[in-house]
Amino acid sequence: MKKIDINFKLNDFHNKISKKLSSLNKIFIDNGYELFIVGGFIRDYLLGIKTDDIDICSSATPEELENFLTNTEYSYTIINKRLGTYKIFTKDSKESYEYTCFRMEKYDYGHCPSKVEFSNSIDVDAQRRDFSINCIYYSIENQKFFDPCNGIKDCENRELRMINNQVFDSDGLRIMRMIRFAYTKNLDIEDKTYQKAKMQSYLLGEIAHERIAKEMRDIFDFNLKEDKKLEQQFLAIDVLHCIFDLNILHYIFLELPRYVDIEQFYEFAIVSDEMCGLAEFNIFYALIYILVLNIEDMMRMEIPPEFYMDMLSTKGLMLIKPMATKYRVIIDALVTLNKMVDKSLFINYIQLFYPFIDEIIEARIHLSGMVMDETLARLVNTNKLMQANGIPRCYEELDVKPVDLIERWKNLPREQIGTLLDCALIIATKSGRNEKEFLISELEKIINKGGKLKRW
Repeated sequence: MKKIDINFKLNDFHNKISKKLSSLNKIFIDNGYELFIVGGFIRDYLLGIKTDDIDICSSATPEELENFLTNTEYSYTIINKRLGTYKIFTKDSKESYEYTCFRMEKYDYGHCPSKVEFSNSIDVDAQRRDFSINCIYYSIENQKFFDPCNGIKDCENRELRMINNQVFDSDGLRIMRMIRFAYTKNLDIEDKTYQKAKMQSYLLGEIAHERIAKEMRDIFDFNLKEDKKLEQQFLAIDVLHCIFDLNILHYIFLELPRYVDIEQFYEFAIVSDEMCGLAEFNIFYALIYILVLNIEDMMRMEIPPEFYMDMLSTKGLMLIKPMATKYRVIIDALVTLNKMVDKSLFINYIQLFYPFIDEIIEARIHLSGMVMDETLARLVNTNKLMQANGIPRCYEELDVKPVDLIERWKNLPREQIGTLLDCALIIATKSGRNEKEFLISELEKIINKGGKLKRW
């Protein structure tokens, strides 16, 4: 991976500090404290990534901070006083900074420290952090960098490296952060760091599922960005390889053991590089699609419909209901397309999934390596032929509307309207006729004969 020319960035960093942050620094200096920028703002600047999040720190304790910020142009809220964590705001609230006191932490179990001691030392504070690139400090007053863990060199080499062997002991969520940083910051994970994460992946079992799901959604949000770097070298497929290789799927998808023996699954499952295109298009489509293929191969059974919602909703990726529903349809469609051989099924298929048909086609194109295979061609051509021949692909394309049915059958229960529309769709498809009068006439024949209204 190409190194970064770091020297100019180091010399120019002070120019990135706003006047309001400089004014805040003066308040700290006047009260006897040296104020430092630390972490993500420096890291992202050195990596050439735009960010507005600024973390600051000093040796000022919570009580001291509250005392000298009172009656100034800055206000604050307490995030966690025990940890010395505050949010400091400018008077106009256009800028804010997350502040922490230098501190030492001790962990007995889990990711919350059992003991916290405030400190005057950067070297002490650095040892509680995670990766070297997040452990670079900059003195606003003295315009000097302090780099106790060689994070500047790791930025230059685009390497993600833990600062010590206890990094994951203190917070298992850092395993997920390691994957997210590598992908979103385009970094190589140092082998020792990766192997340590693999050895300690069980620590994710101590982490609240909501926090794990959020890390995955952050990866997803980056994956969907149109402006992510074209030269990205840590690819979405690498994220999937990590998730499978680290054996952490059952921490992301809590219901997975319902469907498969986890130990056997990790020995059996593979991530094919053929999924690269689909992963770059939508990493979650690829992840669930790979899960389905591996489970079906291993268990010799078709995935039940509830599998998708189990993976996508509260005990999985925690997506909101409309998004989970959309994903269920599209991923299920990608799997189903592999098994479709009957040409007539494609018409029914398009009518069933029409609201998502464009994205299904696009996902299928990426899955097939940008090649128009036979299945994809049949799907695309069927969609075009239906449009050209006036065959309705959805309710909206029917010439008969819900209001027409309500006016015609005033005593019909409202829940039957959807069933009537389904019947009208079938009639229009089989007859090739989509006129309102004709459809109402055919529906009336069914009702008068006592025929049963069937939904798709």
